[in-house]
Amino acid sequence: MGLAALNKDSLIALPEKKGINDSRIKLSLSAYSFNSMFRNGELTMNEFIDYCDDLNLDGTELTSYYFESDTDSYLLGLRNKCFHLGLEISGTAIGNNFVTSDKDKRREEVESVKKWIDKAVLLGAPTIRVFGGYEIPDGHTEKDAYDWVISSLQECVDYAGQKGIVLAIENHGGFPTTSGQVIHIVREINSPWFGVNLDTGNFSGDWYRQIAELAPYAVVVQLKVKLKSTVEGGRPITADVEQIFKLLKNEGYRRYVALEYEEDRPYEEIPGWIARMKTCID
Repeated sequence: MGLAALNKDSLIALPEKKGINDSRIKLSLSAYSFNSMFRNGELTMNEFIDYCDDLNLDGTELTSYYFESDTDSYLLGLRNKCFHLGLEISGTAIGNNFVTSDKDKRREEVESVKKWIDKAVLLGAPTIRVFGGYEIPDGHTEKDAYDWVISSLQECVDYAGQKGIVLAIENHGGFPTTSGQVIHIVREINSPWFGVNLDTGNFSGDWYRQIAELAPYAVVVQLKVKLKSTVEGGRPITADVEQIFKLLKNEGYRRYVALEYEEDRPYEEIPGWIARMKTCID
């Protein structure tokens, strides 16, 4: 049966793949879970790392937006702190936009990504979450966006491979968003140094089908606890965490799942969600 014909219940019934050690999935927490606190200066990256340690996580995802500095000494300090706590840096995340007709701006974005590849090496982060870009500008087509994104990312991926860093493109709500768009880009670039940052909360519908389609390409997974409503103005839908983990296990996924919490009261709610995720890998 094709994935397009599968519903949520039938996905649960898919047979498990044999010979896969499901316990290889590890858990992390995205710094973006505290976006407003970082932006308001209420939380530092060092304090966030301590919180990940308090939660007994395997790793910590250090979003670059919140670094107090991008100097080598600062990044090495974060790396050293994580090492002594026994935490892995599961990855970092940057913001970039290749969806522009301005070739000079695309060149600036490529150079920025290369800069952060070098910073990831210092930090000890094996992956970087990247974007394709934002909304396709008026007067341009999806083909234009593919051309801009693929050519720009190809150069970045070639550079990342020389440094031992894997770039992971996210279905982040601009371009690309759908599983089909993401897969097209991944197949065109076709490199072991490039994969998918599967964000479970950014699809506008057919959530579990699209998660299942991207799972084979995922090198990082960011799990959101809410899914977008298919009804305009409707409330977000609580994610079926167990279902998502089952889909990942079915594909033999054995890397990090990072909780990216975007709701209210993170300190009060995150521990419960982490505990629920831990039951999914026991």
